[in-house]
Amino acid sequence: MLAGGTVDSLTLIKKLFTFREPGDDFALACGSTVRGDIKAEISGKPDREKKFIETIEHMRSKKGLKKLKFKKLKLKAQHTIYQCQAIRKPGRIWYVILDEEPGSVCPTLLILGCSWNKDRQQNRISELQKRLGFSIEKYVFEEIEECDEFDPPSPGRSIELRYDTDIRPMINGTIDEMMKFAESEMGIKPTNHQLETIFRPSMPIFVNGQAGTGKTVMLSLRVALGSWFEETETNSRILVTSMSDKVTEKLRDNVEMTNNAFRKHEQLGPKVENAKINLDKSLSKSNQENWKHTGDIDQFHLYRTFKKIQNELLDHSIKNSYLEENNVNFSIFTNRFFSRRNYGKGFNAELAWYGIRSIIRGQCLKGKSGEYLTPADKELVTEREQFPVDKVDILFKCHDDYTNWLEKRRLHDDMDIARNTWQSLQNKSANDSKLSFDPFDMVYLDEAQDLTDLEFRILIELLKPEKTTSIILAGDPLQTINPSGFSWENLKDMMYNILNEKILSGKINLEDPMILNQNFRTPKNIVDIGNCVLNKRTNLTKHSPAVQLSNVPEGQAKLLVVTEKHKQQLNDLFEQDDVIKRFIIMNGSDKEGIKNLQEKDLLIEVDYDRSRVYSITQVKGLEAQKVHLYKFGASIPSTSSSIILQDKDRHEVSEEDRIPISYELNKLYIGLTRSRREILIIESERAAEHFWKAPMFENLELEIVQDEKAVSKILQHEIDISGEPDHLDIARKLFQRYELDRDIQDLEWAKSSARKAEEKGKGDMTFTYKIEANLNEEYALDSEDKKKKREYWSSAAANHRKAQNPQRAYSIYLDFLIGLGAKSYMEAYKILKERPHINRGRIQSEPLVLRLVNKSPEPNDRKIINHLNKLPSWYDKQTHSPLLSEGLFELLSDLEDDSAQAPLIEKILTIDDLFNNSIKEEWLRTYSKSLDSDKYWKLAKTKDNLISNNLSNSQELSNKLATVADERLQSKSKDLSSYLSTLKTWYEIDKQAMNGKIPENLIKKMLSAEFSQLRPSSIYNQEWPFKLPQEKHKEYIDFCRKSGYVLRGKLILLLENLGNDYWPNKLEYSNIIELWKCFERPLSEFDKSIQDIEDFRDNDRLNSSIRTLVMSHVSLNSRKRDSSVNATRFGNLHASDIWEEACEDTNLMQALVGFFGEEWKTSPEAFCSSLMESYEDNKRGAGYTLFASKYEEKALEILKQDPKSIARTVRSRLYGRIPLKQITEKKGFHSEHVTYFKIASELDDDKREFSKEEIKEIISDLDKIKADDELVNKAQESVKLGIDDIDEILIEEIDEKTKMERVLEIIQSTFTDKDRSIPKLVQILNNPTNMNTIITDENLFDRLGRIARSWRRDDIQNSHDLLFYFHQSLFVYLYKLHNEEYKFTDSQSNQIDERLLNKIVMKKKNDLTRIEEIGKLYKDPGTELETNHWWVKEKKYLSSSLMMFHHRLQIEKPTIEQLRKDISDLRLSKPPKNATRPKLIRKIYEQFEGADLFHNSNLQNAFDTII
Repeated sequence: MLAGGTVDSLTLIKKLFTFREPGDDFALACGSTVRGDIKAEISGKPDREKKFIETIEHMRSKKGLKKLKFKKLKLKAQHTIYQCQAIRKPGRIWYVILDEEPGSVCPTLLILGCSWNKDRQQNRISELQKRLGFSIEKYVFEEIEECDEFDPPSPGRSIELRYDTDIRPMINGTIDEMMKFAESEMGIKPTNHQLETIFRPSMPIFVNGQAGTGKTVMLSLRVALGSWFEETETNSRILVTSMSDKVTEKLRDNVEMTNNAFRKHEQLGPKVENAKINLDKSLSKSNQENWKHTGDIDQFHLYRTFKKIQNELLDHSIKNSYLEENNVNFSIFTNRFFSRRNYGKGFNAELAWYGIRSIIRGQCLKGKSGEYLTPADKELVTEREQFPVDKVDILFKCHDDYTNWLEKRRLHDDMDIARNTWQSLQNKSANDSKLSFDPFDMVYLDEAQDLTDLEFRILIELLKPEKTTSIILAGDPLQTINPSGFSWENLKDMMYNILNEKILSGKINLEDPMILNQNFRTPKNIVDIGNCVLNKRTNLTKHSPAVQLSNVPEGQAKLLVVTEKHKQQLNDLFEQDDVIKRFIIMNGSDKEGIKNLQEKDLLIEVDYDRSRVYSITQVKGLEAQKVHLYKFGASIPSTSSSIILQDKDRHEVSEEDRIPISYELNKLYIGLTRSRREILIIESERAAEHFWKAPMFENLELEIVQDEKAVSKILQHEIDISGEPDHLDIARKLFQRYELDRDIQDLEWAKSSARKAEEKGKGDMTFTYKIEANLNEEYALDSEDKKKKREYWSSAAANHRKAQNPQRAYSIYLDFLIGLGAKSYMEAYKILKERPHINRGRIQSEPLVLRLVNKSPEPNDRKIINHLNKLPSWYDKQTHSPLLSEGLFELLSDLEDDSAQAPLIEKILTIDDLFNNSIKEEWLRTYSKSLDSDKYWKLAKTKDNLISNNLSNSQELSNKLATVADERLQSKSKDLSSYLSTLKTWYEIDKQAMNGKIPENLIKKMLSAEFSQLRPSSIYNQEWPFKLPQEKHKEYIDFCRKSGYVLRGKLILLLENLGNDYWPNKLEYSNIIELWKCFERPLSEFDKSIQDIEDFRDNDRLNSSIRTLVMSHVSLNSRKRDSSVNATRFGNLHASDIWEEACEDTNLMQALVGFFGEEWKTSPEAFCSSLMESYEDNKRGAGYTLFASKYEEKALEILKQDPKSIARTVRSRLYGRIPLKQITEKKGFHSEHVTYFKIASELDDDKREFSKEEIKEIISDLDKIKADDELVNKAQESVKLGIDDIDEILIEEIDEKTKMERVLEIIQSTFTDKDRSIPKLVQILNNPTNMNTIITDENLFDRLGRIARSWRRDDIQNSHDLLFYFHQSLFVYLYKLHNEEYKFTDSQSNQIDERLLNKIVMKKKNDLTRIEEIGKLYKDPGTELETNHWWVKEKKYLSSSLMMFHHRLQIEKPTIEQLRKDISDLRLSKPPKNATRPKLIRKIYEQFEGADLFHNSNLQNAFDTII
C-alpha cells in the first residue's frame, strides 16, 4: 500500500488497462513511459488518484472523450493523433486509436503520453515526435483541430507490453509485417507474450516455452532484431547456442531467413543489409571453427553447440581424451549402466541421472574448484532440498558405481567435459593476464532446462565482465520426467548466486520467466487433456508451469476400453513397424520397465523383442501424428492413483507420497502431449472406470468408446491404415534418431525394419550392414566378456567394411581390437594398402607405424621418421616395439654405409617411448660402438644428446663410460686438478659409478695430495702452502656435500677455512668461527684413513698451528699492528677490523675467546693485560657481552692472588662493571682489593658527605693499598673546598695537571668572591710552573677562559695580562702585545708565544689558505709570516695581528657593532654613528701600516676583495 491509503500504483494501472467492460467503445493500452508518468501523478496522492481513475473511465467511451474535450492534432503522421484533457487540470493526454485486428470486439485506444505540468508538455510532445517519426513545426497546441467524431481506427496493433519504450518506432506497420512473416514462414502467429520476448530491453531474460509455443522462433527473431537495432560497439561478439546441433542449426536458419526477408524493407533495409553482411562473414567455416578470435567483423555471431564450445576451450592434451563416440548420454546411462543394477524401489533411471548430473557432478557446492561431491558432502545435498532425503545415500552409491563404470570403459559424460572446461578457465584467469579467447557481449541459449550449475558458470565466464547479465535463456521445464528436476525457480536462484559472485556492487534484478503458452502445433482438445494433468501436478508441487492454449483445430482424442476379445488386434498393433508416424507408449521409464509391463499384461503375448512399444524416456522431446497410450491408468500404482483422483492440495499430501505421484503425473503428461493430431488412450474396463471417468477428467472433450465392436473397428482401422509401410524409410528414420540419442532400441528396430525391406526386395544391403555394424558396436561396448567383446568388435569392423565405411573399420581395428589382444594391425594395414590416403586426422605417424609393425616400410619413410615423436594411442610399447624395431632395421638395411645409418639411428633413439627397455638397449649398443673414447666422453658430459640422456637407464652405456673414465684417470694421475676434475665430471655424468663412491674417493685423494707435502706449521706461513687454490678446495668440498656424502673430518674443516690469496690476511670471520670448531674437534676416523699424512695425526700439534694462524691474522689486521707475524697477539684486538664484528656476533666472539683461553691457560694476568684495552672499549652487542663475561671471569681469578701491578690496574677497570657484593661479600679475594672496592663504593654514594678528616683518612688508606690517582682525586673532590684550601692543594704531592684542575675548579666555583678569587688566580698564574701547566693543556686553558669571561673587564684591571686575551679579539690582543701594553717575563712570553703563535695563529693562518678561490692569496703572506717575521720580536706580534685581522674579516665575519668594539679595544677615536662597514675596516687596517707584512701584494689583493 502507498501512503494515503492508495493501492499499489502498478496494480492499479494493470487493473485499468487490462480488462474491457461490456459496452465500452474502446479497450485501453499504454506503454512503460506512460506508466511512469501515471505512477508519478498518483503515488501517495489519493485525491489525484481518484480524478485519474475518473479520467480513464471517461476515455473508454466516445461520450466520455467528448466530455474530456478531445481534439485531433494537425500533423502529417501515419496515424491520427488525438489529445484530450484530464479531469485534473492542466493535464493533457495524447493517444491513437488502433484496429486491434480484423473482427476484434472493439478498437484499442493506445495512450502515447500524458503530462500534468503545463511547462513540460512541449517536452513530452518532442519525445512523441522522435518516437513516432512525425514533424512539429509549431507548438502542438496551435495544431489542434476541433472535431465531433473520430476518424476510422488506424491499421496497426496495440502492443500491451511492459517493455515497449524502445519499439515504438516499429508501430508504423513494421510489427505487422514481422507477424505476417512469422506466421507464413515459421508457422506461428506471435502473441503479445511472444512479442515481449523480442522487445524486452532489461536482461537477463528467461523464456519459459513448452513444445510448440514458438520459443525457438522468438529467440531467433530476438537475435535478428538485436543485430538490426541494438547499439553495439565495433567488434561485438554474439553467441547463439543450445545443447543440440539440431536446435542450434534451427536458430541459425531462422536468423538467416529473417535477414533475407527484410533486407529490402523500405525503412529497415540498410540496417538489415549491414547485419546480413556481418552474419555472412561470421558463418564462414573458417570463422565458425576459429571463433576464439575474430577481430575483423563488426558484429560476429557464433552458432555452435555448448558442448563443442566447452570442448574447444580444453587443452589439447585433455580434449583428445573426450571423443564423442565415448560420450555417455541418458540413453546409454539407462540401457548400459542403470538397467543392469538394482537400487531398490522408487529409485529410477531418471531420478538417478538427475541427481548425478545436476547435483553431484553439475552443482558447484564445493566452491569454485568444480570437484564432484562425495558421500562426505551429504549435508550439502540434503540441506538444499533438491533431492529426496531418503534417496541421497543410494544416489551416492549409484554415483560411485557409475564413476567406476566410466573409468573402466574409458567413457565420459558432459559433466566431465564441463568440469575440465571450468577448471581450465579458472586456471587461465588466475595465471594469465589474457584469456585464450575473446569474450562475448551477448549470449542466447535454447534448451536451458538441460543446464547445470557448473555449465551455467561456464556460460557466464564466456561473457565480458561488464556484460555478465547480457544473457537470454529459453527452456521447457516439462522436458524432464523427474519431479525434482529443472524449474525456473531453481535456475533463478542459481543465476542470482553466480551473478552475485561476479557483480560485487549494484543490485541484481532477476525477473520471473516470460511465459509462452500458446501452442501452435497441438490440437486444442489434446492440449486440454494435458492441462488437466498439469493443473493436478501444480497443486502437488511448488512449481507452476503455464497452462497451454491452442487455436489449432481439434484432433481426435478417444478412450478405448479393451477386453480379451481385442487381444489379437492389440498384438498385431504392437508388432507393426510404423513407429515413426505412430507411437505406442507404455507407462515405463526405460526398456526394462516396458519389458516388465508387457510380461505382466494378460492381453499382450508378443515377445518384447518383436514389439514396437516406446517408453516415456524414449519419446521425451519427440512428436508423432498419432499416439497410443496403452494402459497408463492401469499401470499407475493404486496408492498414487487414488491421491491423484482426489481433490487434494499440496499441503494435504505427504512428502513421501508427493514425489512418486508427481513422477506418475509427469510421465502421463509427457505421454499425452506427444501427439500432433490424434491420441488413443487404451485402457482396461476397470482403469477406464476408476481413472479416466473420474471427476478430474469429466469436462474434457475425450470420446469414451466402450462397445467391443466399435473398439475392434477402431483398432482394425489403426492396423489397416499402416498398410504395407515403407520399411526401409522407417529404418532410415530410426537410424537418424539413433544418431541423435544413441538409443539402442531405435537401432534394433531399424535393423528389423531393414531386414523386412530386404525380404520384400526393397532393401539396401549397404544400409543394413551399417545398422548391424553400429549394433555390433553397441553390443561390444555393453559386453563384460572380453571374448564376446572381441567378437562384437570384429563383426562391427567387418560390417563397416561391407557398408563401404572402411574409415570406421580402420578405427575399430586400431582403437578397440588391438587393446583386446587382437593382431588387428594387420587388418588395418590391409585397409591402408587399399586406401593409402585414409586419414583419421589425429596422428600423422599412424600409417608409418602400421607399415613398420607389418615389416613393410617404404623408402620414403626414412624422411618422415620424426612422425614417430607422436605415436598413436593404440601403440603398446611392450607388445609392438619388437615388431617396430624389425621394421626400422629393415628400413635401414639397404643403407650399407655406417655414416648414412648413424644420423637415422640417432634420430630414432631421440624419440621417447618408442621401444621397451631391451629393444632400446640393443639400439643404444649399436650407436655407442660407433663412437671413439673422446667423442663418447664429450657427449656423456654434454646435456641433451643421446648418450647423456640415456646413460642413467642403460647398463650398456654405463659400462662403456666406466672404461672411458678409467682411461682418462690413468692419463691424469700426476695432475691433481685434472684428476679431481675428471672424477667430478664422471660423477655428474653417472652418480652410480664406482658403486656411488666417487665423492668419497675424490675428497680423500685431495686431502692426501694436499697434506702429505706439509707439516702443521706450514698452515700459518705467509705463502699459500697448497697445490690447489682455496676456491678449488671449496668447490670439491661443496660438490661432495651436494652429492649427499657426509664430511666429518677435522682436515675438511681446516682445508675449507684457511683463507686465500695473500696468505693469511684473507681469513673471513666465518673462517675463524669454523676454525674454532675445527680446533675443538678431535681427529676422526675419516682423518686417520687419509694416506700419507702422518705429520697431521698429532692433534695438539695441529691445534697449536691453528691457534697461531688465527692470532697472526688478528695481529696482521690490527690498525696498530706490529709488522712481525710473531708479534704479541691480541694486544691490539680492539684496534683490529675483526673486533667490531665480534662485538655483535656471539659465534665469532666465542671463537676468539676460545683462542684467548688456549693462549693463556695458565696465566690470567697475561690474558687480562693483553685484552685490557679491548675490555675498556665497553661496546654494546651480544658478542662483547660474552667477551666481558670471560674477561671478568679471568680478572676475578687475579683478585684472589697477592696484589701485583696488573691486579691493581684490573681492579680499577672492574669497578663499576661487576656487582660490588661479588667482591666484598665473597671469600677468597685479597683484602687490599676488598678495601679498594669498599672505598670506591663509599665515594660513589651521592648521599654520603665526608669531613676533611675522613677524607684524609681515606686518602691514607688508598695510599697504603697503592690505589690509582683517579680514585685519590675522587676522594679529594668529595669535600667541598674553598679558596683557603688552594694553598694546601698546591703543596700536595700530586701531578701538576690534577693540581691545576682542582685549583681552577675552586676558583670557578667561587668566582663571585672577586676580591679573593682574582688575586688568588693572579698568584697562581705568576708561578711559571702553574702558568705552563695551564697554557699547554687545552682543557685547562679553556677553563681559564671561562673563569676570565665570568668577570667584567673592569674586574680584571691590574690583575694578570693573560686574562685580557679572553675579553677581546685575537688580533687586538696581538696588536697590544706588539705595543707592549701587556708585559710578561721571558719565560711567560715564551709560554704565550707557544700558546698563541705556535698553536692558535698557525691554525687560523692555515684556515685562511683553505678558503675557496681566495685562499691562494694567503699562502705567500702566511709563509712570509712563518719564516721571516715569526722569529723577530719586533715583527711577530704586529704581523700576526694583521694576519688574524684578515681571519676575523674572512671567516668570523664580524658585525658593525663588533667592529666598533674592536676599534674601542684598540683605543682608536670613536667613528661616526653612520660609518659604514668598509670605513670601519679601513680605520682598523690603517693601524698596520708599519708592519712589514702590510705591503705584501697578495695580502693587499686579499684585502681589496674584502673591501
